[in-house]
Amino acid sequence: MSVEDQFEGDERALLKRIQELLDVRMKDKRKRYVHSLGVAETALHLAEVYGVDRFDAAAAGLIHDWDKVLSDDELVARALHYGIKVAGSPSAATPLLHGPVAAYELPQLFPGLSPAVFQAVDRHTVGACDMTPLDMVVFVADAIEPNRHGDYAHALRKMVGESTLDELFFSCFAQGLVYVIQSGRYLYPTLLRFTTITPSYASSGASRKRYSMADETMTDEQILKDVEHKSFAATSDRTAASLSASGVAAEDVARAAAQAAYDKKGEDVQVLDLTELSDVCDYFVLATGTNNRQV
Repeated sequence: MSVEDQFEGDERALLKRIQELLDVRMKDKRKRYVHSLGVAETALHLAEVYGVDRFDAAAAGLIHDWDKVLSDDELVARALHYGIKVAGSPSAATPLLHGPVAAYELPQLFPGLSPAVFQAVDRHTVGACDMTPLDMVVFVADAIEPNRHGDYAHALRKMVGESTLDELFFSCFAQGLVYVIQSGRYLYPTLLRFTTITPSYASSGASRKRYSMADETMTDEQILKDVEHKSFAATSDRTAASLSASGVAAEDVARAAAQAAYDKKGEDVQVLDLTELSDVCDYFVLATGTNNRQV
């Protein structure tokens, strides 16, 4: 049964119109079209499991990759024309711009859709620090729709209904972050806002500025105050992984590395605690350098 057939009246008519337009728009991108249908179906299922608006989830799933058909140059040009804030290099961030650009354009094409739908489209690539349930549903659906293969997708699918939506989202986010760093892809600066550990300098009165998830500039003290610590049930025994090869606690090593980066004038220094979200590693230490020598 297609997505629109699971609705009635105006909702069914609008979803049918969206799918027909999407079919034409992606006539030369059939895998992308099939993926979009898969995300819509998965988002609808997740919405039913976690009590999120079914129609909004299905609609956001259908249009989440609407502008994925545009060339890189066109995406960058539109983002700059619309005044969309891009953290870091616009050219490097090109693979992530289709969400924000579509979220800016589509309200004119589909005025019957809720603003929450367009926000979910905007956030489905890099997330945000204040993700709504709908945002999380679309983010996760993009990663686990039936055409996604691999152990990570299978493991996340098994969590559906067994874990809370928050737990499912953060596991999905962590796996995506591991993939980005391992594959050497561009790490969007605002991703650094997802942090659970702050180096000691943050409580020493320093006020170095850095990015926040909302593309606003915040001081260390503001970030510390705003960070929401979340705890999740561990999926496996990480006792053996909690110590470095020399027997020093991994958290201490991460803090020392972050402090060293800060002492060397690193910007945006963050430590991400992945001990209960990933079996690949315990912590990521991330920092920005302002020139090649510093890096």
